[in-house]
Amino acid sequence: MNRLANETIIAELERKKRNVSFDSEIIPEKAAKELNIENFKATFQEKTGEELNEQVLRKLDLIKEFHGTEYPTNALILFSDDQSRNSMFHYAKVECARFKGVTSDEFIDQKSITTNIASQAEEAYNIVLRHINKGATVEGVYTVFRWEYPVKAIREVIRNAVVHRDYSLT
Repeated sequence: MNRLANETIIAELERKKRNVSFDSEIIPEKAAKELNIENFKATFQEKTGEELNEQVLRKLDLIKEFHGTEYPTNALILFSDDQSRNSMFHYAKVECARFKGVTSDEFIDQKSITTNIASQAEEAYNIVLRHINKGATVEGVYTVFRWEYPVKAIREVIRNAVVHRDYSLT
């Protein structure tokens, strides 16, 4: 069966032809220095111990020069707390829900996480921790606490889902 490629598929094929990823495409609507990335800078510093300066932003392909001006890439927009992220990537969010019983008829808790993608995974992880059980067993004279599910695996699954999502798809 043959079908016509839609705009999204055509754009992806054009990027592949130019050997450019969606994340590294320049957004020329706003200069990089005008973008609000303070929270991302703080998170980056906390996680890496390194300052997120212009040199690091260039090295990570988060900003690129075009006609003498530094512009953000799609990836930096997604990491930003700028209004342009909300308008360009309104769909870049994590939806969390806990249901009563085994059907999705009744919610116990529900939250849309619409922050920058650097903090989405952590917020989603904290929601999961709030809703899973933590048990305790006594081993000798010590009490050992264990989560219902392996929390390292939960954190990794959530991070991978946020990081490896194809943000070119709306």
